[in-house]
Amino acid sequence: MNNQKTKKGLNRRSFLRSTAAVGAGLAFSPMVFGQAGGGHKADDINVALLGAGAQGTVLMNACLKIPGIRFKAICDIWSYGQQYGLNYLKKNGHEVNVYEDYREMLAVEDIVKHSRKTYANLALLGDKSFLLSDNRNCFIMYGIEGHSWIAMGDPVGSEGEWEPLVWKYRELCDRQDCWPVFYQIDKRNLDLYLNLGMTFLKLGEEARVPLKDFSLEGSSRKSLRYTCNKVERENCTFGIIPCDEVNHELDQLKHISDSWLKEKNTREKSFSIGFFKPDYLRKTPIAVVRREGEIVAFANIWLGAEKEELSIDLMRHLSSAPNGTMEYLFIELMLWGKQQGYDWFSLGMAPMSGLEDRELAPLWHKLGTFIFRHGEHFYNFRGLRQYKEKFDPFWESKYLACPRGFMLPRILANLATLISGSIKGVVAK
Repeated sequence: MNNQKTKKGLNRRSFLRSTAAVGAGLAFSPMVFGQAGGGHKADDINVALLGAGAQGTVLMNACLKIPGIRFKAICDIWSYGQQYGLNYLKKNGHEVNVYEDYREMLAVEDIVKHSRKTYANLALLGDKSFLLSDNRNCFIMYGIEGHSWIAMGDPVGSEGEWEPLVWKYRELCDRQDCWPVFYQIDKRNLDLYLNLGMTFLKLGEEARVPLKDFSLEGSSRKSLRYTCNKVERENCTFGIIPCDEVNHELDQLKHISDSWLKEKNTREKSFSIGFFKPDYLRKTPIAVVRREGEIVAFANIWLGAEKEELSIDLMRHLSSAPNGTMEYLFIELMLWGKQQGYDWFSLGMAPMSGLEDRELAPLWHKLGTFIFRHGEHFYNFRGLRQYKEKFDPFWESKYLACPRGFMLPRILANLATLISGSIKGVVAK
């Protein structure tokens, strides 16, 4: 149907624009959505649905029949409308962000852009709903699973508006008769959630490397130097693909990603970690390792505002890549970040690490310590901690905040399902 006129003289793009002009429920925003690309045709049209009620559903179904239409967001004042539209479009292969107000849709990416914390980039995945502060200067991103409304991290944006926003979120959950949950919050912010009457579970510790002091000099960095020399002897080089050039490499990145998933016999996760989604990857630079000019490994880069922090999210490599390739990528990216003036490099969280193993420690700490020490059959928690230690990071505790009571097992099950995508994904890799 591309570039073809209908019988009434309207092509696809003109029809959609005229529909939006009369308030039928579509919105176009290059600032938020950008041009379609990377796995989609160059002339695909990215749209948002404003209102998921009866008329919105009719419009949604009509647009799904038109080739080249990509839904990117849903705006609806009712939570049931948001959830219906989210689930319906997901079944039809469209990953969308969900908003209550179209002005929130326009604000989220701007807040992410100005956030000093890199986890804010998880808002770009298209798998979350958002609650914004009254002044639209900060937001909570969250997912819903069962009775749990699970916020990813602390609020993002102006810290002066965090307290009224978390209360707003708590009250919204109460009206829906659901449990408010905050996942991977910082230790320094615990008072904020304590005032909500919540209890806490320590999840593990995040490793953050101070880049000012990072180098390959000295006896303590001998193993890092060895890794770099070994990989470079295999004719490998490090490079960074800027955002505006990512489209040109997406086919090769997709090949690497698919091969990695198949080799690991695993599936994509979501919510707290990125997944291969072209529209998402186009918004971040990509660190790559090339072997004789061919990309063999990559990771997308999260850049914090004011050069506070950088980190990586999606990490994939070919089985044919030399041993140590991903470590080489980490090392070179840290050196690049230092050269660019960034303060910290986040290596992410080591789950279950840093929990107290004492006689009077909470039961959760005892269980977590046992898993950390003896759970290698399921997941190499101790090995992950030891691996990150070689970069001499600072360790910062991360917590789960949730209501007091006996619903904790169900909350943890909801969280695992949300991240894995299904119950099957929880028990599988």
